[in-house]
Order: sequence, then structure tokens, then C-alpha cells
Amino acid sequence: MKKLLGTTLAVALLVPGPASAEILKNLKVSGSLDIQTTSSRNAHDFTTRGDTIGGAAITGQDRIGSVVTRLMADLKWDLLDDVHSLVTLRKNDRAWGGTGNLGTAQGAAGGQSVNGVAATGVLGNVYLDRAAVTIDKLFGHVDTTLGRQYYGDAGDLVFYAGPKDHYGLYVTALDAARFDIANDWMAFSGLAAKTAQSGSLAPGGGGAADTNVRGFDILWKSLPMKAHTYVWNRVIQGAGQLGVAPLNAGAAGASGMNDNLWVYGVKLRGEAMGGWLGLDIAANSGEMRNPATAAAAACTVRGCEANSSNYIGKAFLFDAGYNAELGSLGALAPWVNFGYGTGRSSDMEARNEGFQAIASDYRPGIMNRRFSGSTLQAAQNLGNGSAAGTIATNGLNNRVVYGFGVNVTPAAWEKLTVGGQFWHYNLQRVTDTTAALAAQRGAKHLGSEYGLTADWKHSENVMFGVGGSVFQPGGVVKQAIGNTNTAAINTGNNPATMAFADFSIKF
Repeated sequence: MKKLLGTTLAVALLVPGPASAEILKNLKVSGSLDIQTTSSRNAHDFTTRGDTIGGAAITGQDRIGSVVTRLMADLKWDLLDDVHSLVTLRKNDRAWGGTGNLGTAQGAAGGQSVNGVAATGVLGNVYLDRAAVTIDKLFGHVDTTLGRQYYGDAGDLVFYAGPKDHYGLYVTALDAARFDIANDWMAFSGLAAKTAQSGSLAPGGGGAADTNVRGFDILWKSLPMKAHTYVWNRVIQGAGQLGVAPLNAGAAGASGMNDNLWVYGVKLRGEAMGGWLGLDIAANSGEMRNPATAAAAACTVRGCEANSSNYIGKAFLFDAGYNAELGSLGALAPWVNFGYGTGRSSDMEARNEGFQAIASDYRPGIMNRRFSGSTLQAAQNLGNGSAAGTIATNGLNNRVVYGFGVNVTPAAWEKLTVGGQFWHYNLQRVTDTTAALAAQRGAKHLGSEYGLTADWKHSENVMFGVGGSVFQPGGVVKQAIGNTNTAAINTGNNPATMAFADFSIKF
């Protein structure tokens, strides 16, 4: 696709006259430039170490000081009067001070080679995030988009694919067919997507990785609040032959049956008299048939991991606030947020109460928001290097989260908004698993976070934001590290700190 786009652009430039104008008819170019700067300590392992104390295994410092740039360009043009093309190109592989990919040896500071070498070159690191066509009014009514595309709204509890603001500024997208129909009282959006494909298209070519998502979202119009109802179905195809048990003992994931997850729910959004309200209610059903561990290897004194379970998780998310105009003083906007998602009681029972989303982008907080779910820098997820493992909150699987804060816009500086916030993160329950969790000792408190932010809106398309936060680990981390990690004398459960300065330009 990249070569095809390059060829098309070249032809458009080289062929004179009206012929070239028709190749990229009504071409529109837009995009964004984002610069993310991050300085943090202890976000990886909640451990402050001395510079010269300890052996080789415990002298590493959990410090981050990085600057990452993401440039995205959207190209839209008309292929035909009723067929429209969309291509999004992205370049964000290089951190400032390096010459190679993020996550690899950066090499000496300097320019980046403009060749196709995947490890270091510019051309080898320009990514094609979207490549789709939209057909107007197929069958007379249905706007149809086919190809690589985004879906949903950033921050959505259940399903979002698109640009993210995690540490590293990565992007997700879907290979999908989308169907949109709208009238005066409803807007229907249906989707059939492929989110993972095994390495072969041949029958039996490793279908365990084949993952399909399909479903719909309906916006109901002419109501006091924006009301959405939705149903989503994710199917992970089993690798085992038909007739094989849900889990082939000794071979993790070799199920003869598909993993079949359903997510359905309601979203309400409303604004009135300066206030806003958001409410999400979601539930699961379906059959979980791909446990992560083979049954034969997952039996302990606690019992054996269930071969197959039913999805029965539930989630609730509430968000509200009020924008109070204070005349000559400016504006004050207090807000509250509460999220509740059920967790699994035991992986030895044939039920999974943990709430499962399709692709959640609910990432509350400041530090948690940045260090949660980043595949580009997976090792830097919040707490991922601690004995307790990652404690980042991305979605509401086994979570109880609440937060509150206030934003202030002074009348004298109407482009400035200063905010303060506090968050409290907890497990909904301690899951009894075949892997012993005695180290956790029943603790549910993941941690608390508090911080300040300041955003300057230079213009409609230019934003600058700075801020910082402190994350104090809770009992889950303190029990796992403080009570069991006695051999590593230089570990602890210290607060994590982070400061940031981010820039965003849309064009």
C-alpha cells in the first residue's frame, strides 16, 4: 500500500494537465504533531536504590527522561464521485537523542538515515495506520467503509482503536468493514473486524491467533440525553481440531472450541446548565475456552485450573461535573469519577466474573494514564518491574476506582486551565488462582495518585500542557515486596513520581 501511494503521488506530480488532477481529486491533507516529554522515577518497580549499593542484580535505576515525537498525516481524496479514500501515515519511532527505533539500541545522537532499513531508517519506520475506502449509500442507504481504520472514542470503557497518549504515543487500528445508517431517530454503526490473524491462510494454519470482532452501536436521537446501546462479540478461534476438549492437556491454548466473549451495555451522556453526566453499564456473557495454562501443569494444593468457564463480568462507570462561571474570577469546574468492575473469584471454577472489554481505553489518572497498556514500552507499565507485577488500570477488570478534582480557568488568563486531582485504585477482589498468592496476603489496595496539571490553549489547534503526579503504592505492592523479597536487600515500596510537558499541533 505504501508503494502504491508513493506511485500515485509521483504520477500526480509528473503527469501534466487535467489527467493528474483526477488521480487525487479533491485531495485534503490534515494531521497532527505531538511531542511527549516524560521524566519519572520508580514508576517501574516502586524502588529507590542507592547509586553504589548492592550487587549487579539490584543496582539498576528506575529513571525515565525521554522526549518522543509523533507526526501523523491524513490524506483524503475522491476516487469516484461516490467512493472516497483515506490514508494515514505515521512516524514516531525515534526518541530525541537517538537514531534508531524505540526499544532498540539508539546509537549516537544525530540525524536519522533516510533509507529503508527497518532498524534505523526513516522510510523503514513510516507506518500505514489507515488505508480505507468509503462507499456512499451502498444499497441506497448504507455508508460502507472497508479497510484499515479507527473505531470508537478515546477513553471509551469497552472499545476504542486509534491514536493514544500512552508513554511512547503509539496507535492501534482495525482491519474492518463498517456500516453506517442514520435517520431522524437513530444512527446505527455496525462493524466486522479482524484483529489478529495466524501466520498462514491455509486450513489449519495455526488458528489460535485468529481473532474476530463484530457487533453494533446504536445512538438513539431525540432523547434528553445521548443514549447508546451496543452489543459486541469477540471470537478467538481454537487451534485444536473439532471434537478436541476445550483445553488439550499439556498444550496451552490448544482448544477444540472457540473462545466466545459477548459485551453488551448502555452509554448515557448529557449536558445541561453547565453540568455534565456520563454513565456506562456493561455486562459479559459467553464461554472462555483458552486458559493461559495447560490443565495438566496447573494443578496445585489449591486445585486445578478450569478448562472452560463462562464470562459473567459486569462493570459500572460514572462521571459527572459542573462548570461554574464566577464572573470576574473566571471559571471553576469540580468533577468526580467512579468505576466498578467485577473480578474473578477463582480460576478453578467454571465462571469468570472478571469484566472483559473488547479494547478498553479507560485509563484514569495522570501517571496511571501514561504508564498503562503501552505495547511500545511494555516493560515500563506502572509497577511492571515490582514483585507484585503490573498494577496499571486499563479498563475495569477487577477494579474499583474513584477520583475527584477541580479545574480552574482564571478570567485574566482565559487560555490557561489549572487542575488538581486525586485517584484511588483497588482490586474488586483477590483472585484465588493455581499460582499461590500468599505474598499478597489479601491486600486489595493498588495505590493512590495525586497531581497537578496546567494546560495552555494557544489557539484552537495548538495546545501545551505540563504537570506532575505522585503514585503511592498500596498494600498489594507493599505486601508482595516488603514481606517476601527479603533476598533483595535494596528493594522497597517507595512512591513513584512523574513530571511531563506535552505539545500538540493539529493542522
